[in-house]
Amino acid sequence: MPALPNNAVPTPGRGQGDRTVQSASTGPMADTAALLAALAHLGLITTPFTPEDVADEEKRAGGAELLRLRMAHALAGLAEMQVVHAAIAAGEAGHRGTAVIQAANYVYEGANLQHSDGAAQAGLLYLLAQRIDDLLGSRTAAILQGEDIGLPHLLMPASEIAAALSAVLNLATKNLSQSVRATTLHETAGQLHGIAAALEELADHPEPPARGQ
Repeated sequence: MPALPNNAVPTPGRGQGDRTVQSASTGPMADTAALLAALAHLGLITTPFTPEDVADEEKRAGGAELLRLRMAHALAGLAEMQVVHAAIAAGEAGHRGTAVIQAANYVYEGANLQHSDGAAQAGLLYLLAQRIDDLLGSRTAAILQGEDIGLPHLLMPASEIAAALSAVLNLATKNLSQSVRATTLHETAGQLHGIAAALEELADHPEPPARGQ
């Protein structure tokens, strides 16, 4: 998830990467040093970064803000793996169903949105959907550049599905007229019909053509 300015919650805009903010109270934005400390505490970084190391990494990243963004993404990925580990441990301890599902609601605690209205919480869900869309988009771009990625023929429709999910969640965060909402839903439904047809084709012809054919 992109770093947000102090005292801000996501207010989604249109288009990939378009994220604006509105006033609220979600706590301060961590600086790069705090993100590095969190990564070190959780074991991803084993050698402490010196100020010189940070300066070098900032140059390689293209600036201090981009390095902070990279480290925030790294921390988000690490946190997701902690969710996986914790879910496995909970299952092995015999926890199932509602208790496990309700634990997921603590994502709003982490975002300091537990007492916010539904639109603000939907905004967080939108950003999570956008994150998936962004990651799938980066994988698709890598495929187009010739990288060998498993099941590439499934990534493109998956990216379209993620974009549709983002579009619907975007509607939940805004006070729009019924006509505008209906137009967007009709457009999204059309996109999903096209995706469904592509998935049917993949189901009937599961083997993608060889590269270069």
